[in-house]
Amino acid sequence: MAVCPRCGKAHGSVDRFCGFCGYNLTVESRSDFVTQRDLKVKDIRFNLGVLYFNENKYSEAMDIFEKILQDTPDHLQAIDMYERTKTALAESAPNPE
Repeated sequence: MAVCPRCGKAHGSVDRFCGFCGYNLTVESRSDFVTQRDLKVKDIRFNLGVLYFNENKYSEAMDIFEKILQDTPDHLQAIDMYERTKTALAESAPNPE
């Protein structure tokens, strides 16, 4: 088992994306380092959304992923994280009794 460089979670050797944070695991094979100049706005937004998600700031993460999907509706990582965030928001909502 390999480990995701972003979140540290284990993944299979054939996985292309981390199942936890959505990190593109194939980036490591293309380049050891990505400079900030090479990052695009959507990449920075996505990373910010993942950061919010990992810090349990689901509303902020949802806003970020919605903005990404407005601009790029076929962004597979954002779609995945949007769905995870939506589930996390529902699970963290107070249970009315």
